[in-house]
Formats: sequence, structure tokens, C-alpha cells
Amino acid sequence: MAKEADTIIKNAKVVKADGILNGGVAVEGEKIVAVAQDQYLPEGREVIDIGGKYLFPGLIDHHVHLGGRCSFADGIRAESKAAALGGVTTLGVNGAKCMKLSRNFIYETGPEHVVSFHKGLPEAIEIAGTESAVDVSLSVAIMTDEQAREIPEYAERYGISAYKFYVGLQSSVTPYMERTRPKWGMPVRWDDGTDFIGFESVARIGGLAMIHAENFQIVRVLEERAKATGRKDLVAWAMRSPGWVEASDIARYAHLARVTGATLFVVHTSSKEGLEEIRAARSRGAKIVTETTPHHLIIDPEAPFPGPRARINPPIKEAESREALWEGVKDGTVQCIGSDHVPGTQVNQIFDDDVWRGEQGFVSTQLILPLMITEGYYKRGISLERIAATCSTNTAKCFGLYPTKGAIEIGSDADLVVVDVEREMVVDEKDPNWSESSNYSIYQGRGLKGWPLLTMVRGKVVMKDRQLVGPPSGKYIRQRLGVHG
Repeated sequence: MAKEADTIIKNAKVVKADGILNGGVAVEGEKIVAVAQDQYLPEGREVIDIGGKYLFPGLIDHHVHLGGRCSFADGIRAESKAAALGGVTTLGVNGAKCMKLSRNFIYETGPEHVVSFHKGLPEAIEIAGTESAVDVSLSVAIMTDEQAREIPEYAERYGISAYKFYVGLQSSVTPYMERTRPKWGMPVRWDDGTDFIGFESVARIGGLAMIHAENFQIVRVLEERAKATGRKDLVAWAMRSPGWVEASDIARYAHLARVTGATLFVVHTSSKEGLEEIRAARSRGAKIVTETTPHHLIIDPEAPFPGPRARINPPIKEAESREALWEGVKDGTVQCIGSDHVPGTQVNQIFDDDVWRGEQGFVSTQLILPLMITEGYYKRGISLERIAATCSTNTAKCFGLYPTKGAIEIGSDADLVVVDVEREMVVDEKDPNWSESSNYSIYQGRGLKGWPLLTMVRGKVVMKDRQLVGPPSGKYIRQRLGVHG
């Protein structure tokens, strides 16, 4: 062990996925060089005594969408700051689409924008490595046979192991989808053949096939029936896409994953039925990783607030599904927590009265940790170790980032978060630090207990005492291939 290090963080409760250590860490350059009880740590040029507070591995939010209502570059600059405030040290920009990976803002994409990712990824990687306050990795959404066949090239050249398949959207012809697909960056239709080629390619590289499990061809019918009831609330939104719709897509694509040998990653699992199907598919030999989100765990669609503000795909379900998801977190069925962060602005308060006229979009990467501590640790007895695992360590393992990321171990990146689990604050969307590209929150006014006080990315403090520190210093992170679990 070195006799002196750049930074010592001591008097900490060091939270790992497998236990809590009373002691601290030593940081030299970008790396952790010691994890030990305080008396065994080296001397430090700078010493941070955190007074018995908890030290978590930096969170990895692998489910963030950028480029929808501003350029990819503007989104990286704004939302990476929000991430740093929440103790997120690595953003996984998920489902990046076509040429929405640039400094130019393309509001509505056309078929001409659906090109090889070789034309978009170099600029996106340059942006991620120069404009972000935290580290960034990428995954991309596959829409054409060309893109599906080129997955091994993207993996080798750009270090991308995870690929998104919007399996419920590929051939949808509803007016709603035709209107919204260009804004989402998916202006073309594709079919199961594209997904089949893509799953084969993902299996070849040992990566992840990520799916949004929600069949919009069935949703089309159920939405017409929900509208016919005259309801305009968040419950009506859930009526258009019940849990069995999610489960049916999981069953279908778990089978495809088993046939091709791909590992399936089910993003934002939202229902009891979806979890049941995941367990059943695993029993049949499918390799499946499961993610859920804080809003699917916490938000009540029958409550007066947030109401239609929380118009989200897939919809937030009933209490039975929320409790089933919490049980999934407890028993390990759910391995990862992601935010599904989609920044946007609320227009004319339409979210507040009519769910059918709203637009998707909400921000929560900065709230993952306080939400999980408040609702998981305090209300349901979920251990801090399990929270560290689902919000950091498991994600790092799934995306080929571990042990560089997601671990407080010798040799790991010094991505660290000091957390005061006793601190109470109220979510305020008018806070100037809230988000530069969104002006509302589905958690507005909610009191949360357990907040990050300091965020360190690769040995550099980027947030201290709820204030951002220094210029952007994040970099692009390649994902290793053939590593997931």
C-alpha cells in the first residue's frame, strides 16, 4: 500500500453489494488504491472526514434518453449535471436513435435519418467525452437490417455491448404512433426479421438485447376502449396497456433470445404479470436480466398527483404490480434500477387535466438514490447493500463495466457518493439545479429522506454540498463484451 495518496475519505460506512465496512478509501489519481479501516489507510494530501455517513459506489443510470426535445449535446450538458447532483457517476444513454446523436437538433426525423450508426456514433462519443459532467456509455436502437448486421462492428469499434429493440413498435400503424415516431427518432417500420438478425448479432458478441415489452398493436385496440369510457386520468392510461400486454411480449422475445442464444434485458418492467413471465422464461432456460424504475415502484395512478403528468410508456400499474416489483427487488428477480429519464417541458398544463393530450417526458436520474432510500430502505426494509447492488454494482456487471465501475475495490475507478441517510428535503421543480431542460417533476412536493452530499467521478469531486464543482470532466466509457450477469 502507498504511504500517501491524493485523497482519503475516512470515518465512513462503506456500502458494498455484499456488506458495509466501517472505514474509508484512499484515492490516487482516478483509482481507488485502498479500502480499509481508518487506521490502516495511508496518509492523504487531502482528507475528507465524512463523520460516519455512508459512502456508496457511484450510481450507474443506464436508462437515460437524450435528443428528444433538444440536441444530444445540449442534453448531455444539462442532464449530466442533474446526474452528478443525484450521485450518478455514469450515464448510460439508452436507445439513442439515428442521427439524433449530434450537436444539431432534429425535432422530427425522416427515413433519410435512419442510417448506419457509423455515421452518428463518432460525433456522439466525442460529445460524451467533452461535454459531460459524469462518465457516459451508450446503447443504440436497432431499426434496420443493416444496423442489425453491423452490431459486431459497433461493438468492436465503439465498445457498445447493449442494443435496444422496440419490439412492440416495429409495425404499428396507429395514428398515435405515426404522429409520434418521427419525434422519438423512429420514423420507419421494421419487422421481427430485423429483430432476429439483431438478436443473432448480440449473441455473437456476448452482449445484451434490450427490449421495450409493450405491444402497441394490441394497445391500439385497448386505447380505443379506454377512451370510450370517458376517463382522462392516469388509470385510463394504464387501461390501454395492462400487465398481460407486457408479459406477452416478454414471452415472445424470451423465446427468440433462447433460440438465438442472446441475453435478454427487459427494461422498465412494470407489472406483476411481466415479472411472472420473466421467472417462467428463466425456468425454460432463457437468459434474462430485469430492470425496473422508481416510478413503476412508487407512483400511484389513482392518487390526485401526479396524475396525467405521469403519462409514461409502459404505464404505471396498480398497487398489486407495484408491490410485486418491490418483492422482485428484494428477492433478486429485479437486478437493476434505471430512471428512464426523458427531459422535456410541460406545455399549457395539459398534463394536469387530460392524459390523452399529454406528451411523455419526465426527469428522475437525480432522484434515484433518495427515492430508493426513502421508499425502499425506510418503508420496506430493503438493505442499503441491495440498493447499492441494484443501482450500481449489478448494472456495471450487466453492461461490461465491472469492476472498473460499480465497485469500491482496489483498482476500481474512484466513483464515489457520500450520502446522508438522515437528510430530508422536498423535491422542488423550481430549484435552479433541478434540470436545465425540464421544468416539471412527477415527484414535485414529495419529501424524501437520504440525499447525496458529495459526488466524485474518477477521483475528482464534481458535486459538493448540493452544488456542482468545476468544468465538465466526464469521458466516454467503452463496455467490455461477453460480460453480463
